[in-house]
Order: sequence, then C-alpha cells, then structure tokens
Amino acid sequence: MKITRCAFVLLLALCAVPAWADEFDIGLTISSYPQLVLVPGYPVYYAPEVQANYFFYAGDYWLYDNDNWYKSPWYDGPWELVDPEEVPDALLQIPIRYYVAPPTFFFSWIITDHPHWGEHWGHEWERRRHGWDRHEGHEWGRPAPLPDYQRRYSGDRYPREREQQFELQHRNYRYRPQPPSIQQQQTQPVQIAPTLPRVNRPPEAARPLHRHEERTTPPAVPRQAMPQPEQAREREQGSVPPGIVRREQVIRGNQGTAKRPEREGGREERRGQEQERGRDR
Repeated sequence: MKITRCAFVLLLALCAVPAWADEFDIGLTISSYPQLVLVPGYPVYYAPEVQANYFFYAGDYWLYDNDNWYKSPWYDGPWELVDPEEVPDALLQIPIRYYVAPPTFFFSWIITDHPHWGEHWGHEWERRRHGWDRHEGHEWGRPAPLPDYQRRYSGDRYPREREQQFELQHRNYRYRPQPPSIQQQQTQPVQIAPTLPRVNRPPEAARPLHRHEERTTPPAVPRQAMPQPEQAREREQGSVPPGIVRREQVIRGNQGTAKRPEREGGREERRGQEQERGRDR
C-alpha cells in the first residue's frame, strides 16, 4: 500500500514539471547577456560579438554548431538538440553573412544567399521540407521581444536548473510562440475592394447658338382678358380686386335707373304749370 502511494506521488511530481529533452554541453560559455542585432528582413536576431552561429527567434536562443541545431530559453543553455526537419524556415533562410563562425562547406556559396540545406542534407530532407526556401510565400510577422530580464542573471546568479529557468521565464516573459498557421492568419492582410471615386458632374451650361442653328421660339402663352379702362385705372390707383370692381358697377347701374323716373316727373310738372299760366292769360 505504501509503495502504491509513493508511486502515485512521484507520478504527480513528474506531471507538474515540464518535460525537457536531453541536455547537451557544446563547450560554449557566455558569461553575460549578449548583444543581439536584428537581421534585416527577418524576425531573427544574431549576436555579432559571440564567436558562434548564435541566433534568437520566437522566444528561444538558437545555435548552429558542428552541423547540429540547438535551442534554449536562456542565453547560456543548457541546450536541446533539434532535428533538422524541425528547424524553422526563418532560421534556414538567414543569409550566410550572418553566420559568425560558418563551416567550411559554406565557402562555396554566395554570402548574400542562404545555405543550400537541401544540397547539404539530401533530397529526402528537401522533399519533406518542400518550400522552406521560398521567401515570398512566408508571412513572418513581428519579431519576438527580447527577454531583457535575463540581463540581471549572469555569473553565479545564472540559473542552471531547468525548473528555475522555467519559473523565472514564466514570471518575467509573457511572450508565447504561436503555431505557423495562426501566425499566417494574423499577419495576412485583409483585401478590401477599393471604393470607386465619386464623380461630381458640373451643371450643364447653356450652349451658345451658332449662326446656322435656328432659335426655338417659346410656346405661346394664352392671353388673359384685358380689363376695362375704368377698371384698369381703379386697379392702378387703389389696386381694387376684380370682384369689388364688378360690385361697384352694379351699384352704379342701379343708381342710374332710379334717377330716371324723377326726371320724367319733373317734366310733367313743368307742363302742368305752363298750361295753367296759359289759361290765366
């Protein structure tokens, strides 16, 4: 029963600690944090003052030594051996001029070109890593931030244990590398259809007529009934509306007809008076 419990506790302890690959001592010692310079056109840093093919990419330090690739989360190891088929394309495309300690077989190639890894590692490797040398087909994105917190750890303060390195990195370095498929989705630009420019047409101006063109006469407007002279005068003087003018005409006509009987009566009275004067005589 005690043996079973001990085995269970040991299994939990192994699960809590991250699984590390085999560690290798490559005989390189870096006493302090190295100076890192960004390679133009690549999200990769190299160390010009370190006498080794030393790089930093995607949160890890990479080292090419004795035809092997190594990586480590800390600048002075311990180092982990990486299979050639798992080396990122960005590192494989670094031009030869940024290898501080290039191997002898690099000298037959142009320094501005990347190493011919397919020629060196064979056609079988190149078949499995098809497209590794196509720079135009890769979307690198932004380079990973440098872990500057490691400057405080040098000499005797440098952590040699993997567990201690993992704890310090988890506490001070927030960058986490993403799979290449996710990086391409984030860095791939979104193509938006361009909006067509809006054409503002100027208003059409009146075109002058030429001599041989006929002038078009405007359509005839029906003439309105002209007002009577009296109505026109009254409208000019008092601006009387047409309805009021007609009503005044009717009133005047009625007054004229009313005076006529009075004039006829006056004539009869005169005749009667003359007849009476004749009789008296």
